[in-house]
Amino acid sequence: MSILQAVPTSTRRWKLAYWTSQILSPPVVGIVAIGLCALAAHTHTGWLWALAYTLFAVIVPSAYVVYQVKRGTISDFHMERREERIRPLILTLACAIAAWWVLWLWDSPRPLRLFAAANWLQTLLFLLLTTRWKVSMHTAAISGFSVLAAAFMGAGLVTLSASVCVPMVAWSRVHMRRHTLGQTLGGIVLGVGTVTAMLMAGLY
Repeated sequence: MSILQAVPTSTRRWKLAYWTSQILSPPVVGIVAIGLCALAAHTHTGWLWALAYTLFAVIVPSAYVVYQVKRGTISDFHMERREERIRPLILTLACAIAAWWVLWLWDSPRPLRLFAAANWLQTLLFLLLTTRWKVSMHTAAISGFSVLAAAFMGAGLVTLSASVCVPMVAWSRVHMRRHTLGQTLGGIVLGVGTVTAMLMAGLY
């Protein structure tokens, strides 16, 4: 009997849900999405812009959350309680708008500007919704990425993999009791909606 077989099914499911949430967390998915946009830009400078944007719009807010977790003011990195999300979201919004403005001002590659615009819009909506409701950031991130993949890569393996991950992430958040089904569906609508809106309107 293998070690995995010796573990109760409920425990194995919880571990699967846990690692799905960790590996497909918003910062990780965001970094992969930025890399996808840099690849779609078809220019060496796109990777430099991607690195700069990642540092400012992803690493800085994530570092702030880690710092607050160590201080004990936030329960964990994924901010289980709705009230814990307000200040980090305000900082994330400020960083996202500033980073997008720099990308737009200096005429960075269009795919990166698209992502940056969708990111600050999504963060703004998250902030407004979080005052009343805890929407899943996990499902918003992975569903938004699936739309980006479809737009830039077509109906290939990347898009298919991202699409399959959407229900997996939703299940993991519900299974761990971090969100209700409705909150995960709300995140999917938000993720798909913001990226699709930017693609259709060309507001980047």
